This record gives sequence, C-alpha cells and structure tokens, in this order.
Amino acid sequence: MTIAAVNPVLTDPSKYRLIGTRVPRIDIPDIATGKTTYSQSVRVPGMLHGRVVRPRGQAALSAGATLLSVDKSSIAHIPDVQVVQKANFVGVVAPKEYDAIQAAAQLNVTWSDAPTLSGDGNLNGALRDPANLQRSTVAVNTGDATAALASAAKVVSASYFWPYQLHGAMGPNCSIASVGPQGATVLCMAQGPYTTRQAIATALGLPASSVRVEVFPGSGNYGHNTYDDVSIAAALLSQLVGKPVRVQFMRWDEHGWDNFGPAQATDVQAGIDATGKIVAYDYTAFNHGWTQVVETSAQLSGIALPAVAPAGMIDTTSAGSFYKIPNIRVTGKSVNGYGPFMKGTYLRAPGAPQALFASEQTIDALAHTANMDPIAFRVQNIDATDTTGNGRFIAVLDAVARAASWKPKVSASALSKSNVVKGRGVAMGGFANAIPAIVADITVDKKTGKIAVDHLYAAQDAGTTVNPASVENQIEGCLVQGASRALIEQVGFTRERQTSLDWVSYPIIRFKDAPKVTAVVLQRLDLPPAGSGEPTTAAVAAAIGNAFFDATGVRLFRAPMSPAYLRSALAAA
Repeated sequence: MTIAAVNPVLTDPSKYRLIGTRVPRIDIPDIATGKTTYSQSVRVPGMLHGRVVRPRGQAALSAGATLLSVDKSSIAHIPDVQVVQKANFVGVVAPKEYDAIQAAAQLNVTWSDAPTLSGDGNLNGALRDPANLQRSTVAVNTGDATAALASAAKVVSASYFWPYQLHGAMGPNCSIASVGPQGATVLCMAQGPYTTRQAIATALGLPASSVRVEVFPGSGNYGHNTYDDVSIAAALLSQLVGKPVRVQFMRWDEHGWDNFGPAQATDVQAGIDATGKIVAYDYTAFNHGWTQVVETSAQLSGIALPAVAPAGMIDTTSAGSFYKIPNIRVTGKSVNGYGPFMKGTYLRAPGAPQALFASEQTIDALAHTANMDPIAFRVQNIDATDTTGNGRFIAVLDAVARAASWKPKVSASALSKSNVVKGRGVAMGGFANAIPAIVADITVDKKTGKIAVDHLYAAQDAGTTVNPASVENQIEGCLVQGASRALIEQVGFTRERQTSLDWVSYPIIRFKDAPKVTAVVLQRLDLPPAGSGEPTTAAVAAAIGNAFFDATGVRLFRAPMSPAYLRSALAAA
C-alpha cells in the first residue's frame, strides 16, 4: 500500500489553547517536599562505594595528571578497601562510603608537579601571546572597517578580559555503574544521554549499543560540568572490580576538575559619524573556545587526546551584529587549547557573556561620546525595518525601559563626589536566537570598592513563548547567576594547579547580596520559539559595567568586577 505524503497544517496561533498560558510545573511539589529522587539518592543491591584519587585541582588540559607512585600500605588500617588503578586513573572502593572517603583522603599518592599553566595573573597575556596562536579567522568582514575608523568623527577603543569560571554544581555529581561481560548499566544525571552513553562506551572499550544509561535528576547544570566524568569514573571502577560501584565526587573533585567556561581577551574599536550613527566596528577575541575533547577519567585511564586540539570558536552573534553597521570586522584568534590552558567547555550562554562584556560596553562608550542616552543611541543604530530579526530589539528595549521607569539622560552626566553613589546601565544581546535587554541599577561604595546590584530588569522576545511562567523562572535564574559571574566568580590557579576548590576559594553570590529581579516576556506567536534557558544571563555583566560608568565616570575592563579591582580602577582614574 502506498501512503501519500501530506504536509501537516499548522494550528493558527489564534486557536492555541495551552501555548502562551501560564501552566504550573508538576515537578515542583515533589522537589519542595523532598520526594524527588536525585542521582545522589539512588542505591542498588550489592554496590560498593567509590571515590577518585586525583591532585587537588587540575593542571593544563594536555598535562592531565601524571602518576608517579601509589603507596597502598598507607591505607592498610582501613578495612575492606581496594585501590584500583588503570594508567593514571586511581580510585578506591569499599563497602562503606565513609571508608572510601577516608581511604581517598589518606592514600599516599605522588603526582608530577611540573609547571604547565600560565598562572591566573598571566592568563590575559597567555591568550594574547602569538606563540599560543592556533588559528586566526576573520568571521565577519563587511565594508572597510579600517578606512571607516580612520574617517569616523569619533572613535572609542578598549581591551577587555574575562576569566575562567566554574559550573559550580551545588551537589557534587554522582553515578552508579554496573559493568559486566555483556555490557554496562549506568544510573546518573546526564544532559545528553546519548552523548554520555558514547563517552562511557569509549572509556570502557565497549560498543555504545551495550551501554544502558538511566537518567535521574541531578543538582542542576547549564552546559557541561562533570556529569560525564563521574559516570566514566564509576564505570571504570565497576569494570575493574566486577561489582556495581557508586561514585560521588567530593567538593574538591567537582570544583577542581570541572570543565570551565573559557577565558577570553577582547579588543574592540568602533567609530561614529557626526550624527551618532555607528560607521565602523572592529572586534578581535582571543580564546581557545570549547575544547571539550576527552573527559578527565577517560583521559587518565589512557584514552588519548586528539592529536590536534579542536580550534576555538568565536561568538560572532554577540559582536556588534545587532546593529546596522556598514563597516564591520570580527576576528577570532584561537589559541591552542593544549597550551598553558585548562579545559574549556559550555557554560550558560557559552561565549556570549565574554563577548557582550566587551561589545556592549563599547556601544555604551559610543553613546556617551555622542552625548546621547544609551537606549536612544541603540535604537538609532538598529535597523527598524528588520521586523523579524534584529529590529525586534527596539520593542525589547522599549519594554525593559518601561519596566525600569527609565529616564533618558547621558550616562555619567550627574556624577557625585560622595563615597556611595548610584548608577543605571543598559545592555542587550542574548543567545539561542532570543532577543533580550537588561537594565541594571547598582550602588557603588567607592571606599570599599563593592558593587551592590539593587535591581535587574530583563525583557525578552523569544518568539512563541509556550509557558511564560517557566520562562520568567528561567530569566530570574539567569539574572542572579549573571550578577554572580559579573561580580565574584573567577577560577584561581598557579603555574601547577587550579586552586578554586571550595565555596571559600570560589565564592558565589549569597542570598543577602542577590538583586531584586523583574522579568518581562514579550509574546510573539507569529514567530517560532527560541531558547529561553540562557539568553538573559548574557548581557548582565555588560549592563552592570555600564551602570558603574554611569555612577563613577570610570570604565571597567575586566571581570569579575571585584572590590580590589574597583578600588584600583577608581584610584587610577
């Protein structure tokens, strides 16, 4: 029988019954009452408890962790513990979890400590060092940016820096693996179960078809933290001891061996004509992109890294593309991820916060140079005829301005000599094809150098928004996390190892410092849905930086905008 192909008829948006309505989430009651089963809560009969043994903090990606010696006698006093080793992968298993924890802490292991990293104070220079360059790509080249800059009425330029940042899972990742001759079953949290299955299979030397992955909720993840790493660790230990093994990372494993959001150094130069129209824009970013190639447990067990590091990626969407600019050049300088750098991978709105921190502060500097209100300047430089593309930013800027009761003025036009001053800034740009804009209200204590983010407003157009209540929830989380990344978060490391191993050495924003947030969803049932889990975090740091300029007349060029950095910036000015 032949069945004729028929194109389905899409439902007219005017006939939607559920799309666009505020539907309560059915999972929240069990989460709030503790009934939800998380991956950390799962147990299976006959399992052993395992822990990995690694240096406290990773070295460069290409260095891994080179094992020099293991003294098994150092834990002979702990009953029923097995030391398990495969190449440089070391772990312990025991019937009792506490014994596994103690054994991992007390096992005498010697690792190579050869310097392989730049050190966090030298990271900006290492990213810019021609010796580390892998590839230079001109991703966008329209018109003649060099000539247009030379003839522009006014030009601004600056260099910016963004550090490595952690995923920082609140609950360290956990997995249970049972590996036998016929295959493996792994109970875990996974953001992409099929990718996780392949990673486990590769580490075990099994076909992917013989690995079964069962997914449970974890402690949350945006991007790619250690969830695959812990599953591979559990699978390797189970394969080597022949029993089911449960592995939960310790805090120093989760923090110290995370896959970091990449650091980036950025140069931006832009010019306007006498009417305040942007005529030239030249953007160059230096980073190694998202070189997530082999999970740590697999690498230590002997799975080799690719011979050549994957070339870094450049976020061209967040580099001036929202504006109507006749002469624009965007260049990516990809450094070799196997150089003096650590693992870098996806972290909420990957690449966008780094790019917008530089680009949207440059746009703000142009508005100030043009003696224009920052929102009015942006609207003037957006193509209003582009009704389904970047022109949508005009409505979003209008919505966030109304939500924040924005009063037009030139930034930094009402400076005060007081120690405590207030400022307001705006920035736009997002991720996953969504269209967001942010307004930040801040208070600056010039004496302590501390920024308090009083209120963040966000408006977002993500096309058809299926459930506005869920999207508002995502926006609120994006704003709070974005403030934390802007003000506090930075991975510290020496030339030998990463040193941000806990919530003291890698603090995040506390409840008492979290900003008030306002989320505005612009419904566009005439357009297809776009992403809503990440976009509104992307421009938060830029909005805060612009608010700081409004409050002080001083521009900040690096994140995080910590008190020590602020005091030095104010003193230099």
